[in-house]
Order: sequence, then C-alpha cells, then structure tokens
Amino acid sequence: MSKNRLRKGVFTIFLILVSSTLLFFLLVIPLFVTHFMTHARTRPMDLHIQTTPSDLGVPYREVVFPAKTNSPGKHVDISAWYLPNDKARGIIIFAHGLFRSRQEVLLRAVNLWRYDYAALVFDFRRHGLSSNGKTSLGFLEQQDVLGAISFVKDTLNLQIPLITYGVSMGAAATVLANAESNAVDALIIDSCFLSFDHTITHHIELWLGWPRFPVGSIISALAKWRIGFTAQQFDMRIALDGIGERPVLVIGGEVDNRMPPAITRELFDACQGEKQLYLVPGARHGRAYEVDPQVFTDKIDQFLSRVISNKKKDEK
Repeated sequence: MSKNRLRKGVFTIFLILVSSTLLFFLLVIPLFVTHFMTHARTRPMDLHIQTTPSDLGVPYREVVFPAKTNSPGKHVDISAWYLPNDKARGIIIFAHGLFRSRQEVLLRAVNLWRYDYAALVFDFRRHGLSSNGKTSLGFLEQQDVLGAISFVKDTLNLQIPLITYGVSMGAAATVLANAESNAVDALIIDSCFLSFDHTITHHIELWLGWPRFPVGSIISALAKWRIGFTAQQFDMRIALDGIGERPVLVIGGEVDNRMPPAITRELFDACQGEKQLYLVPGARHGRAYEVDPQVFTDKIDQFLSRVISNKKKDEK
C-alpha cells in the first residue's frame, strides 16, 4: 500500500471518528435528554407508597379536575385529594416536584391541616394517578396548577384565602400559574429554579462538568421546540414581576447544590411585595421540611397568619 493511500485511509477513519463523536454529543445526547425530560414520570419507589390522609387521621375526598388549557384535543385529567376543614382559615394548593407524586407533600398538607388550613394535594400530569401529557419541568404544569385554582374557586366555591405551595418543579409551575391568575392570595415557593435555561446549564455543569456550549445550548433549544415555549416565558424572575405585590415566602436549603442559596436569594430579590426568606441550615434540595417539620410548619403558619390578618384589615 502506498503512503498516499495509507494517509487517505487514516484521514478517512479520523473523519469518521470525529463525525461520529460530534453526532453523538450534538444530536444523540440532546435527543435522548429531551425525550427523557418530556416523558418523565413518578419514580417507582414513590408509586409504591399508598399512604392516604385518612391513614394520618385527616378526612379527605378523591377528586379529579381538568388542567386548564386553550388547546383543543389536549385534555389532561388531574387526580387529587381534597382535605376539607370546617375551621379553615385558608386553603393551600400543594404541588410536588419532578419524578415525585402528591405523596411528597402529603405530610406538609396534613401538618398544616392541623393548623386549620384546608388543602388540595394533586399529582402533576404524567405523575401519580393523573393522566398523561408531556412533562416540561413546570411550563405545561402551570396548566395543572391553573386547573387546581379553578377547581377551588369554581367547584369548591370556597370564600377563604387561597395559597399555593410548590417544591422544585412544583414551585416553578405555581410561579408561572400565578403570573397568569390573580386568584391566589399568597405564594410559598420551595427550592425553585431561576429559569429553564439556567437550570439546564447548571445541572449539566453540576452532573457532567460540561460547559453550556454546545451541548447545553442544543438541549435547551430542542426542549423549547418540543414543548413550545420561549426563554422569556419560562423565567421565574419575569413571572414574579407579573405576580406583582402579592406576598411570597421563599424557601431554600443552605446546602442545596441544585438550587443553591444564591438562586433562592435572587428569587427573593425579584419579589415586589411583602416577602420573607427562609433558608434552612443543613437542608438539601427540596428537603427543607425534613430537617425539622415542626419549625417548618410553624414558619409557614406564621407567614400565612400575617397574610390572612392583613387581608382582613384590607377588606374592612
């Protein structure tokens, strides 16, 4: 074999290897990640948990309501528990995180029920017992929250203060939903992220050690195209601006490496009205409640008691 033919053969193999590597990183990985993202559902270990509010001594009703959407043919049924309370000072809608179910926030709802708050605890689309739909880390899930708000207002017809509580993906979904609806009196956002773009970039760097460009940028762009949103539509800081001066309790963990304290503080700074920051020492992502459930519950009750008291004064 001549040297020229050998060089051409080596160069051809080199081009094939480079092309294959680029194809893998720039196409295969983004397609896999965005498919996994849009088809995420409750992890098996959570599906095996069968605890109900009555097991914890609290009455409840199984309810189903539709997610609120303007797109015909995209009906999603949301499965939930309604925890009524004859002495309710308010009602809290509880929204769980990605890969989880209503079980993640059940104990929080039960503890606050004992403080005289009714509760609506639901499964997001494609999670728990709710029907399928694309998962989107919170953008489409805002429709599930809006459905919950409509259920409380229009079906339950409760004339008491309404609060939303969300953790991680649930926090993002509740923030986005409240930017679209003024029916909620106060928000509690726990372990929320800044924006879709930021959370994709941050997690790629955190888990893989890769820079945003080019893989992170491609994943972000492909996910936006598959789900149907823009960067501005999925930015918590912009959404908080739309919420205006409604009261917000911002919760985070001091050792949360997924949504570090700096992110929690930035969200807190973006709130325009009455606001409170609660950073929990020793708490990892979404685990602020678990550090000390009693202190966590007391902190929320103190915040909501002040909100409800101020609302009564304004109504006089």
